[in-house]
Parts: sequence; C-alpha cells; structure tokens
Amino acid sequence: MIKQASRPELVLIGRFPPPADGQSLATMRLKELLEERYDVKTVNTMVEANRPWWQKISLYRGAGYRVRDVLRAFPAAPVVWTSISPHNSGHWRDRLTLLPYLKGRTVTAVVHWGMFSNVFSSPLTKGSARKMIKQLSRVVFTAENLSNECAADIDVVKRITIPNGLDGAVIPPAEDVQERIDKGPSRPFRVLFLSNMFIEKGWEDVLEAAAIMRRGSARKSGLAMTMVFAGAWPSATIEYRFTSQVERLQLQDSVIHLGALRDRRQIRDNQLKADVFVLPSWLGEAQPLSILEAMAAGTPCIVSDAGAMPDMIGGDEAGRVVPVKDPAAIAEAITTMMDPEEWGKCALAARERFESHYNNDVIREKWMALLESIDQEKTVIEPRVGGPS
Repeated sequence: MIKQASRPELVLIGRFPPPADGQSLATMRLKELLEERYDVKTVNTMVEANRPWWQKISLYRGAGYRVRDVLRAFPAAPVVWTSISPHNSGHWRDRLTLLPYLKGRTVTAVVHWGMFSNVFSSPLTKGSARKMIKQLSRVVFTAENLSNECAADIDVVKRITIPNGLDGAVIPPAEDVQERIDKGPSRPFRVLFLSNMFIEKGWEDVLEAAAIMRRGSARKSGLAMTMVFAGAWPSATIEYRFTSQVERLQLQDSVIHLGALRDRRQIRDNQLKADVFVLPSWLGEAQPLSILEAMAAGTPCIVSDAGAMPDMIGGDEAGRVVPVKDPAAIAEAITTMMDPEEWGKCALAARERFESHYNNDVIREKWMALLESIDQEKTVIEPRVGGPS
C-alpha cells in the first residue's frame, strides 16, 4: 500500500463566522480554497462588536495567546493573516496582541478594508504601520486601486491583488442566469439592497431615491417598483429609524424588509430575482461579497463612487456608479436600468465580469501562485518560535 504524501501546513489567522459578515465569510471561503493544497490550521480572532471594551481587551489578548500556541506547534508553517486593521485603535491592537508572535515568520496579510492607506497618513499610526509592513512578506489587496493607494508605503513586490471568492451555494448555474436575462426585467421592477443595515451602507439614500421616483417619471410612465431590503439590524434604534423613514416617505406599499438572510441559497435566490442591486455605501468598501453575488446572478449593480466598488463592476459596464450620498443620482440610475435594452446589456456584462474576474478557479490560481512563490524564496529568516511569552 502506497502511503499518501501529507499536505504542507499553513496557519490562517482571521475572523470566522459566527457572526457572518463580509470579512468572516471571505475568510471562511479562503480557508476552503487553501485546503485544496494545504493542511490549514486556523486561529479565530473574532470578537463581537457589542462586547464591553474591558471584555474586548481580554478577548484580544486571548486571541494573541492562541496565535502564539498554534505558531509554536507549527514552527515552519507560512502564515496568512486576514484580520489586519486599517483603524488607529485596531492597528495598535494588532501591534500589541498579534504582531509580537509573528516575528520571524513568513506572513501574508490580507486587507479586507478600502481605507487601509489611512494607517500611513495618520500621525498616530504612520511610523508604526511602516515598521509593521517590514515584518510582512506580502500584503494582498482585493482590488488594484486599493493596492495603488498604498504604493508610497508598500513596495510593489510586496503588493499583490487577489479578489475574494464566493462559495458555490450562492452562485446560480449559468443556464438559470441566462434564462432570467432572456425574460428581461420584471414588473414590478425589483430593487434589492442586501447588507447589514448600518446607516453608512446607504439604505437611507435608497429610500429617498424611491420617493423621488414615486414623485417623478417612473410613476408617470406606469413602471411599478418593489424595494427589497435584507440585512441584520445593528440596533433597535436603527430598525425604528428605518420604519419611520418608510412611513415618512409613504413607501409602505412598495418596501419589504426580509430581515437577515443566513441561508446562502436564500441569498442566491433573492439576487436572482432582483432586477438591480443597489449598495450606495460610503464606507470605502474593499470588496463587498453582495456585489459579487449580484454579478454572479447576472444582476446589474448600482454602487457609490467609493472604495473598490466602481472597479468591481467595471464602471458602467455591469451597472452604474453614483456619487456618495446622492439619492437623485440613485433614482436616475435605477430609472436607466428599467430600460430593457440597457438592463439586458448590463445583466450580461455582470455575469461575464464575474466569470472572468471573480470565478473561484481564477482566484485559486492566484493564491496558489503566490504561496508557491513564497515557498520558493530562500531568504526568509528562520522562525523565532513563539514571540514573547
């Protein structure tokens, strides 16, 4: 009997579900991709946002100790770290709780934020951030423009662009997508906003856009519209604010809120039923998975001109890009998408762009090429096991 060769080990540090959000789901999907070649050892750094600050300190220290213990157990394994922070407080948390244990290791950091360049401009972090970058082997960005924003502070050799991937449960078969494209936009026209219901994600602007359309040309032309919102409420206060806005704008008959969608097939089906996906966030998003899910379903996307979102949809190729906090522009973009010819062109482009840029085979190839190149480097310092105790 031939003994099968064991896979090389790799340590993956990051936030894993639950709770499920864009970053934790992307980290889980990366784990699944890497497991095709590596024996992946994980360290979960997830700390729930609603925890009191004193509990967070203890939990972050605990995450650091778990990193220390896993790295001691696997002293030769390369490290992929997906929870590196762009915020001042988060940067110092990383520096104090995780970075000490990563010294001497081959570390690839993955940036899941669109504003990572902020750590190099803030007087509170810029010096420390540059030292941190020296400790890293590579820094992976999800979009080229986000990588370029850090060009002055991260050498081009260290900057790599690899987008996030999607799990198969949210990717509709090509024949289902083609069938819905052949049918054309539905009536009433169905607009989908799918995200956690933070105000910064822009749901208020979507409601205002619906009110503008109700008063304007869309109503006069007889084109009815349904606005579907899906996502978890950050608080009861935000839920009340949403309900109050719907009532104030008199949109009760056209707005639906589905709550948080946990089932991945539900997400797929809602993206497939939508005529347009809207995410006018002003958070400087790196790569929202909901946009990838929409493009996989052949759904045109309307996104704000912030972060990597315009590049994700190829500008007006797979939808429309609108200014931040501009409900009138959102209304105009939705109205444009109601034209069957324009909608069909953008719907086809959305699925084609997903296949060419965000297909899991493409992403897997990029990750394997990166890790193979790191494996072949012979100039890495021998690991100093464990860091401080």
